[in-house]
Amino acid sequence: MSANPRPLITWEADLRTSCPMKDMMRHLHLPQSLLLALAILASSIAPISAQQQAVAAPSVAPAALALPTPGASVFQRTAPAGAARLPLPERTTPREETMRLPIRKLIALDSPLMLRNASSIYTIFVPVSARMKFKSCSLNLDFTNSIALLTERSVLRVVVNDVIVAQYRLDRNRPFNSVEMGIPLELLKTGFNRLQFIVAQHYTNQCEDPGAPELFTEINPDTSYLSAVAEWRDVPQRLSYLRWWVDEKLWNPYQFNVCFPGSSQMTDLQLAWGGIVTQGVALALNYQPFRVMTANALRAGMDNIVIGTMTELSGYLTATEIGSVNGSFLAIKALPGDPAHCMIIISGRDEREVSQTALAFGLVNYPLPDSQYAIVDQLTLPQEPAYIRNAPLQMPGIYSFRQLGYKQQTIRGWNAGGYSVPIYMPGDISKDDGANAELRLHFTYGAAFRDDSVFNVFVNGQFQKAIRLRDLNGSMHSDHRLYLPMISFQPGRNVVDLTPVMVPLVTGKCQMIQEENLVFTLYDDSVFVFPRALRKCRLPSLGLFSQTAFPYSGSPDGAETALFVAGRDMETVTAAWTLLGKMSQISGALLHRLEVGFKPPGRNIRKNLLVVGARDQIPEDIVARAPVSPLQVGKMRYLVSVSPKPERLATSPIEEFMEKIRGTPSEKAEPEPPKTAEMTMAADMIDDTVAVQFESPTAVGYPVTIVTAGSAANLLSGMNALQDRSVWDNLAGDLAVWNSRPDSLAVAKVGPDFIYKSTSVVTRVGTNMQQSPWLFAPILIILILLIALGVRTVLRRRGEKLGAEENESDA
Repeated sequence: MSANPRPLITWEADLRTSCPMKDMMRHLHLPQSLLLALAILASSIAPISAQQQAVAAPSVAPAALALPTPGASVFQRTAPAGAARLPLPERTTPREETMRLPIRKLIALDSPLMLRNASSIYTIFVPVSARMKFKSCSLNLDFTNSIALLTERSVLRVVVNDVIVAQYRLDRNRPFNSVEMGIPLELLKTGFNRLQFIVAQHYTNQCEDPGAPELFTEINPDTSYLSAVAEWRDVPQRLSYLRWWVDEKLWNPYQFNVCFPGSSQMTDLQLAWGGIVTQGVALALNYQPFRVMTANALRAGMDNIVIGTMTELSGYLTATEIGSVNGSFLAIKALPGDPAHCMIIISGRDEREVSQTALAFGLVNYPLPDSQYAIVDQLTLPQEPAYIRNAPLQMPGIYSFRQLGYKQQTIRGWNAGGYSVPIYMPGDISKDDGANAELRLHFTYGAAFRDDSVFNVFVNGQFQKAIRLRDLNGSMHSDHRLYLPMISFQPGRNVVDLTPVMVPLVTGKCQMIQEENLVFTLYDDSVFVFPRALRKCRLPSLGLFSQTAFPYSGSPDGAETALFVAGRDMETVTAAWTLLGKMSQISGALLHRLEVGFKPPGRNIRKNLLVVGARDQIPEDIVARAPVSPLQVGKMRYLVSVSPKPERLATSPIEEFMEKIRGTPSEKAEPEPPKTAEMTMAADMIDDTVAVQFESPTAVGYPVTIVTAGSAANLLSGMNALQDRSVWDNLAGDLAVWNSRPDSLAVAKVGPDFIYKSTSVVTRVGTNMQQSPWLFAPILIILILLIALGVRTVLRRRGEKLGAEENESDA
């Protein structure tokens, strides 16, 4: 797949060692003779000052910060001489921190950690952030081994970056084990460290079946965890180190504060700036959770992103920086009193330039200039909206494995794994598409395979096809074609697994098993050929929303989306930003053109609407068509039955003939709407957060998604809990209720379906006909009667005309 068009950002950065005196004189426009005199005076004073210092000063000293009093407005071009300063924020978190990372967070949500066969390896990757200096690290491991193992020959090894750090006998008499081991700090490097669990398992001393089912050891990923004591580092104040600050490798959720200095009430524009910045942070964190706050002053113990025009932020900038602001301005500084956390400045001379800086911050996914600040001279976006990552395929089209990110490799040995190719599908592909995707494979395999060796193909864990590896002399296939049904692909991320199962030719009892011939290579010029897919999205679907953020990310710039934030309080605003950040992580898009505000959008607007707010702040007209209104506390619908509906009703020859006349529908019949019973009780939402999706009452064919709770505090708590994989990945139906407690999520489907952007009468009637085929009978009868009436009228008029002509001829 061709690379996405990238935005062109032109930076003007100060890469020199700054000299405040020189910069100040340059901007004061003094006479040249006076400048020369001042320079001579400065050079004579500098050696004396240096001799008086006990410790040599660094070559580049961090600039001192002049902080404004909260609520005070500073409108001068340069820093005021007697500007009031904020007291330095007191550090609320200790510099040293004890951290814990469950193994479950490093593997798939529903994946067991099972080691089978005589020899097996399981690899995970442990993140280590450059922001943390580890002082100690240990691994607590809970595992259970088979009671059929030979204790003296069965061993579990724990390996970190190819170095063994611990070994344990797998004792058949003590199958349940809980151990703690230290990890040498010199083995850990910044980035992702390879942690491997390797077993050698035997149940006899000779003539052993290496694939016997009793050869297993299971590690419990939910109770096993890594723990560490680490200290926060002082990170260099350079934009090129921004990835040190916003780092996905932190073990705890990344926390940051969006600061609008001196602002007593947030405006729609500030709301938009915070949304873009939060999305930029979320994209930098990949899929890791985060916690965002907002205030009109700095917060201690976390990174701060300070946003505003130059006049609003003059107290946060030095005179040199203020004089250098001639466009969109981006800078990074240490947080006053806390060099382990940063203050990122997003500014400009006016609101347009601030908007450009915020957008540049959200889009940048490569290292910035090696400077403390930079000017964004130009920001040119692609003509067509583009994704930051995870761009869905355009169909029809032919894509090589190389385009999809696959790197050519060779697999060796028995049960040595397979190949995985990620594919991102559009959010509106239909599950009833009868077409097939073609797979053209280029691979080669070794000789002397047993005739039951195969090459299996899976899509999202579901078996699809198999290729038999039957040539005893080995073989190369340059254009082996097979077909995968389009219904096996889902919207969003898909994984195609291609797994060779290679069995040695000689595997008799008490014979040496030769594995060196078990080799398989899959070449990266293999291709997928995708047909023109059926694009028809049936909503509401919170499951589709959690997979792809569709339809709100249908346009990757958010031009077709509107966000209504129902309250101006900090909790409601940050809850809305948290939802936007999570949507960006899932879709890989920066929704910078979405319509966002504290007032509901107009009734005639045709956009996908998101509503975030406390229950009492949501207008009643927005929830007019909701299947369950969050405004009616205690009045809920409860599912009482779901009856399956046959996909086809034509059984007799006449009905089959009529089916052919009216044509086969493009989709199979949908399950009929579930039966519900309403119950009214005196109750409250207490700690629960509710998400409900339904068709807009004002824009036919467009969805409304409401996320609400009984209070703004509970709304923010629920939105933070929504980031957890156990909640987000399990959203489904059109109604979801959850809270901050584990396993609290409950989902249901209680409302009617509609087709996304289906606005024409013909399309909507066709959709209803597919859901209720019995409606075709009366419509067909009425149509036949109308045709008969029309034919009768025409014949009658023709007869009258012929009679009149005969009367005229007789006359």
